[in-house]
Parts: sequence; C-alpha cells; structure tokens
Amino acid sequence: MDSLGKLLEKNTVVVEDLALKSGFAQLPNFILTEKKLSAYAKLSYALLLSYAWQKDSCFPGQERMSNDLGASRQYLSKA
Repeated sequence: MDSLGKLLEKNTVVVEDLALKSGFAQLPNFILTEKKLSAYAKLSYALLLSYAWQKDSCFPGQERMSNDLGASRQYLSKA
C-alpha cells in the first residue's frame, strides 16, 4: 500500500504554464455535450463553476458575468 505522500504525489497536477496558474474550470461532460444548451449557456455554467471554486460560493451578479464573458446582460439572461 502506498503512503499518503506517494498517493498525493501521483495525484497532484503541477501547473507550469503561467496562463493556467490563475486557475481553470472543469466542465462535466454531460453539460458539454447537451444539445439543448447553447454554447453561451455552457460557457456561463463554466464561469459559475470557476467563481465557485475560487471563493467556495457563487454570487457574481449578471453585470460581472457579462463583463467577464464579453456579452451583454440580455444575452447572458437568454443563456
């Protein structure tokens, strides 16, 4: 049986790319492949996941989300 240290070493992702060091979001495959969801709906969901992982909560508001996505608030509401 592996020690805890060896298990953590095997299962730890080391991010060396500076662009990725600020974080990233994982999107569940069933969301990614759901035909009924628009691309912006999927992107909005990914952004919400990103906020939640960073702060352990998720209350960004539509203005912040629309600014981060580069989309209007009306378009975000439709997504």
